[in-house]
Amino acid sequence: MIPAGGLLEVVSVSANDAGSYDAVFASDLPFGSYYVQERTTNSAYVLSNTEYPVIFEYACQNTALVSIAVNNGEAIYNTYQARERSTANRGRQFHFPV
Repeated sequence: MIPAGGLLEVVSVSANDAGSYDAVFASDLPFGSYYVQERTTNSAYVLSNTEYPVIFEYACQNTALVSIAVNNGEAIYNTYQARERSTANRGRQFHFPV
């Protein structure tokens, strides 16, 4: 049993070939509702406490890999502390709790 709010995994965000950022979760999760939340960031950014809900559900017996897009696949922005402007996530870590 996974306790409510329990930490399941810690991942880092990294740049991809398309010039945006990705995080890959490797946990073997049971079907259910989860959320992704930033836990740390580098000192130039304001830590966000926003919870991004995700639902992991059965796709079909012929689907070997299920992709889940956090924030409906849209970029997640964070506030840059020094200039108080928003910028795409860099150096951010997320956790995947229940």
